[in-house]
Amino acid sequence: MMKPCLTIPYNTKLRSIDLMDSLERCNQAGEKEFNCILLTDCFWIKKDFEYAVSLIIEKWDWREPFINDFMTFSRFKKNVAAKHFDNSNDKVPAVVSQVLDVPSVDVKFPFSRVVLLHAQNSGNRVGFGSNSFCQGMRYGETSTYMFTGAILTRKQL
Repeated sequence: MMKPCLTIPYNTKLRSIDLMDSLERCNQAGEKEFNCILLTDCFWIKKDFEYAVSLIIEKWDWREPFINDFMTFSRFKKNVAAKHFDNSNDKVPAVVSQVLDVPSVDVKFPFSRVVLLHAQNSGNRVGFGSNSFCQGMRYGETSTYMFTGAILTRKQL
């Protein structure tokens, strides 16, 4: 039996630790409860109509061909989330370009190449990761997840 996908609406207060912990969570038998997260209404694209884009996030399994544009969850929130894109945007993050390349229909589709997402979960915070320093601050490690696809939903204008 396939595990369900956890649906979480995007909002500006969403933290990567909370989001990724929900994906990493296990039941009492030690099995993962979910195999993916559907992060709804992350951003919008304009083609023939306006579409809300929901993204599918999974734990990276090292087998998929991938695009790595060093997207962290913080960069995602700053550069992608809650923004509008169309084909006139010159340089867009890889996760957006994967969406702009599909036909304009209400559809769920896999990406031709998954896009890596580097995000923290609670396990990354133990011991502050690699103990690297940057301008006097200590940063923890991140785990690697992937955007595997999207769902476009046509919005009424």
